[in-house]
Amino acid sequence: MKRIVLTILLLALPAAMASAQDVLQRSLDYRPGDWVTWSVHRFPASLSYGDTYVYFGSENGVSRYDYTREEWDTPFSLSSGMADDRVRVVAMDRPSGVLWCATATGLSFLLPGIREWRNLSYDRLGVRGVLSIGSGDTRLWLEADDGRLYSGSRQGGPFWETVDAELAGDNVTWQGRRQRPVDIPMLFVDGPWDYLPERVVQDNHFRRFPVTGAVADRFNHLWLAIDGLGGAEANPLTASMRLLPFGLYVDEVRAMAWDGEGMWIGGRSLSRGTGGITFWDMERNRWSVYEAELHTDLYSDRVRSIAVDTVAVWFGTGQGLIRLNKTTGRWRSYTVREHLTNNSITSVALAGPWLWVGTASGINMVHLPDETIRQVRDELVPGRTIHHIEPDGADIWATTDRGLLFRDGETGLWRGVESAPGMQMFRVTAVSAYAGEVWAGSDDGVQVLDKASGEWTGFPSGHYPTGGVIYTILADDEVVWFGTDDGILKFLKKERRWSRFTIDDGLRDNRVYWLLLDGDYLWAGTAAGLTRFYWNAPYRID
Repeated sequence: MKRIVLTILLLALPAAMASAQDVLQRSLDYRPGDWVTWSVHRFPASLSYGDTYVYFGSENGVSRYDYTREEWDTPFSLSSGMADDRVRVVAMDRPSGVLWCATATGLSFLLPGIREWRNLSYDRLGVRGVLSIGSGDTRLWLEADDGRLYSGSRQGGPFWETVDAELAGDNVTWQGRRQRPVDIPMLFVDGPWDYLPERVVQDNHFRRFPVTGAVADRFNHLWLAIDGLGGAEANPLTASMRLLPFGLYVDEVRAMAWDGEGMWIGGRSLSRGTGGITFWDMERNRWSVYEAELHTDLYSDRVRSIAVDTVAVWFGTGQGLIRLNKTTGRWRSYTVREHLTNNSITSVALAGPWLWVGTASGINMVHLPDETIRQVRDELVPGRTIHHIEPDGADIWATTDRGLLFRDGETGLWRGVESAPGMQMFRVTAVSAYAGEVWAGSDDGVQVLDKASGEWTGFPSGHYPTGGVIYTILADDEVVWFGTDDGILKFLKKERRWSRFTIDDGLRDNRVYWLLLDGDYLWAGTAAGLTRFYWNAPYRID
């Protein structure tokens, strides 16, 4: 006798969902695309294809390659409405157009008409996990981790427990454990790569990347999932293959910087203990990566800060100051041997002919273009841990573990900065200078300087939605943004009103280390990727 496991309507009610928050409520507050997160997508575990896209499921959601336009589209993740983006199996049910994902904690499916995700937990399904998803002529099929089979409506259920005998006649195409292996012929790979018969791609440094999955589309093209490289396309008729690089090389984004129509992205990988510098050419939607182990003069690829000029890109790392010459493509690393105060670089900032370098024990000045390095020997600076350096015209602000420092651009003298009445500037972690204001974040809260009056005003930490560490501040005409360890804070100057955005809204992680503004979009570097927020949507009031 068949047992009904769960019933979900196409537009399921919140009671039928399992997620970190009420996804339907979020769909009322935001529209698809208001929040998008890019992360590490080069370790796909599964893939499937539909009428327009090839979908790659990984530990950071679903990346999708539009093979009609031959370019990557925005990925799906927690930011998009999935309850869990650790995807084990991805399957496109082509008759209905519904995209299904078996994740670490449940099933997520994307409704094509309204482009919204719905979620179903394994607890509600009564299984520990789903290892295979099958698309049949009449039904959708699921294989649980214990081998039991379920079938049901391809548009979200209900599902019944069933047996293998009922598979006959439904012409089921499986993704996951039950998927039929696809034969891969010998292929020639574009670039410095080789395809080996044991289903491995090898680079010219003899690093090996196994193929984790393959599907053949209706045009008889092969699409491959390669562990460590991401997606690839192959043409069996010409025996050719090309890699399709996409996404970041690190999940913890500590720094970003604009460079023309592109963005430099740096940080480190918490899950895999690696680094890597990413450049995203947004105009052409191309991704490039630079690894320290492949470049002799690149001492470290675990980046904390980035500054860009017309000639070079500068990276602050834990093993020195790194320069990339944009014309020649050559790298150079500077350490204490070149008179840096400390190899632990915390901040880099450009101001006129100088690159200001904050370290764990003071400040350096690099004169451009001869790149001579000087140490700031003013008695207030040496020995202090510098968190952030902010140019303000000819002046310089520096946040330290012992307060806020100011350098007068006319005299070159440094002085300590007094706090707002009733507040203390102990450890100051972030500062932003914009027009006639200077905003600073410390352990005691937020303080703002009116440069015209010379007066500081304070917002103690209990006077705004979160009292966590402030990693970065970005001031603009009407809004001041704060990246904290508990989400993004937004302060509307005229209304003097605070708002807070977290994973419940669309962040993939509440730890926000860096912010960039691009008109109506705010870009946030988080501990789990790069998130874009359509903050100035005309249909929404935050």
